[in-house]
Amino acid sequence: MITDTLDTLMELERAFWNAAGKPEHYEHRFAEDGVMAFDVGVMDKPAVVAAVASSASWASFTIDDVRMTQITDDVVALTYTTTARTVGSDAAYEAVISSVYVRRNDEWLMVLHQQTPLRRPRSFGDA
Repeated sequence: MITDTLDTLMELERAFWNAAGKPEHYEHRFAEDGVMAFDVGVMDKPAVVAAVASSASWASFTIDDVRMTQITDDVVALTYTTTARTVGSDAAYEAVISSVYVRRNDEWLMVLHQQTPLRRPRSFGDA
């Protein structure tokens, strides 16, 4: 069951990344009481959907070092690292991500998503 749950939730997580610029997925799979936390603040569902509608699509992203924490049968947290690039940009966005999913009416919904951008230490040769 744990492997099935992880596979299902990772499929949903990738779908959220692929839905940048397309809010329909967020309207359906992001919980009505859900929140997202970024370095600019916390957003509720209406703010998330509006932000997604105007956001740039990701040209590429990776999901690495995935960890799943099963809190209850119906609540699961995913934590992982990502490196992503938006369409038209070579700049990499690196972050640690946490998403919490809740199962309601036999459907998994994202209820919390948090991103912490990584700050890499500079080497002595960097200006």
